[in-house]
Amino acid sequence: HRRAVMATSAAKARGSPPVSFTLRYSPTNPPLAAMACASLSTYYKKALPKERQASALNVRVIPDQSLASGPCEGVLEARFGGEGIVIEGGGLEAARCIGGVSDRMNGSAILGGSNPLMGCEIERIIQFSTESMTSEKDAMKVCGLLDQHLADRSLMCGQGQLSLGDCVVWEAILKSAPLSTLLGTSEGKASKKFPNLKRWFSFVNSTPQFTQARKSFQAAKARSQAIKGESKTSDSKVKTNSTSQNGSNGSNGSNGGSYNIPLIGAEMGKVVTRFPPEPS
Repeated sequence: HRRAVMATSAAKARGSPPVSFTLRYSPTNPPLAAMACASLSTYYKKALPKERQASALNVRVIPDQSLASGPCEGVLEARFGGEGIVIEGGGLEAARCIGGVSDRMNGSAILGGSNPLMGCEIERIIQFSTESMTSEKDAMKVCGLLDQHLADRSLMCGQGQLSLGDCVVWEAILKSAPLSTLLGTSEGKASKKFPNLKRWFSFVNSTPQFTQARKSFQAAKARSQAIKGESKTSDSKVKTNSTSQNGSNGSNGSNGGSYNIPLIGAEMGKVVTRFPPEPS
């Protein structure tokens, strides 16, 4: 969702400051592609001549604990001089916004730069990465197509420049259990297939531009596993206490939920019932 942010007349009178983006992300579900695009934008900004860096796009990426308990991956606040927009969600739309402005101002090729053919190729790769991959069969199909695509190239799109295509596929692999298993990026038996895709993933995953996003994802994963572990421990304690209480009740005459109640002074054949099955 986009929300416009209008500037005051006083802010406009001061002139237009450099374009500045702030990506606030959820520490429990970080928007990896958008974070990687932000790092790529910063990388290309530093490669510009010093006289151009002051007017180039600046992207800050910071965690926001207020987003930890909700489904929102992040919020991108984009300031263009005195005006701006807010993109809530922090996913692919935020990544496109960062990439588009960075290509124009920082000389990157996140969305293809000045190469329209590369831009079309990026859109094609994005379609692959957003397909449903909940089963191993779906993952095998997507991996096969991407592995074939990478047979004669080092990156997903273009030549020598990381793009949004690399970012979205990288995120899809990390966040998809079937894909992670097939490529050996998580626990489980890795497939011996897809050598080209594995080569590409190993390279992209080790590049400095993906470091912050990767560490954020690892922290989120560790946090999720810790919460699951605490939940299992709590459930186990509740079950143990319940079993212990049942055993205690049953050991004292076994009268818990049982009709075997001893009758003092009763003689065989001389016991009647008032309200069956209650003995009297």
